[in-house]
Amino acid sequence: MEFGFAKNVLKKKSKMIIPFEKVGINRNTKIIEFAAKKLVYSYEDESIFEVWEKIVKRGFRRIPIVDKKERLVGIITYTDLLDAFLRNEDLKQEIALIMVREVITCDVNDTVEFVLQKMKLSRKGGLPVIKKEKIFGIVTERDILNRFVFDKFGIEIKKIMTPNPFYISQSLSIQDVARTMVSTKYRRFPIVENGKVIGIITGMDIFNYIFENGFNIETLDEDMKKIMKEDVFKVGEEDDLSVAINLMKEKNVGGLVVVDDENNLKGIITERDIINNII
Repeated sequence: MEFGFAKNVLKKKSKMIIPFEKVGINRNTKIIEFAAKKLVYSYEDESIFEVWEKIVKRGFRRIPIVDKKERLVGIITYTDLLDAFLRNEDLKQEIALIMVREVITCDVNDTVEFVLQKMKLSRKGGLPVIKKEKIFGIVTERDILNRFVFDKFGIEIKKIMTPNPFYISQSLSIQDVARTMVSTKYRRFPIVENGKVIGIITGMDIFNYIFENGFNIETLDEDMKKIMKEDVFKVGEEDDLSVAINLMKEKNVGGLVVVDDENNLKGIITERDIINNII
């Protein structure tokens, strides 16, 4: 099977709540305390290529777009750019032509509790932080997760993870996987052969690959095994949630594969899974 969903006796997540106090965060802290201080943005008249290059060099998943007065007018993610490339858009066009104009933002005076609720409802992994109509910063799920202070939660990973995750085969072409990522909005796919996890691929892996190969569409006909990562960061279902968070922070990744003792895929745990359970 080239695409599939992992089998798991856990049909759905158990309802689980992680109190703010458990992770060492005051729910009333101003969100600006968590936002990235070195703001990177692009102007609306920059080309699609220039913005793509900026994302590759900075390693961000999204970049705010501003006008000449540095007022926020849009936002672009690497997925938006992948979609434009697969639709054969001219990369010399201005980014304004494909950017998302209806941007969900937060104010510098909003609390972290309020912003997390906004992230959950909008299903956005990062929000621009605004001060008097101008962009002042950007805050992401990772910025908040990296501020967690804890010992152990007493919560098993299987209570938080996404069970039955979508997975792929290494025989698929890079282009097939890129199109699937754009259509499903998934950021990463485990790669499974004979029921065992053998690798992982992320949207940013494909995004960087396209740039490194000069935007040559023919290079996307290669099999996934050409660019997949074989060194997969894994955790067990019954590990404490703290194990997953510490590994994410140590490896600077947004998601981990969850396996059993025989390396069978059981789930995925991501920054969003964790953030969505904080209250």
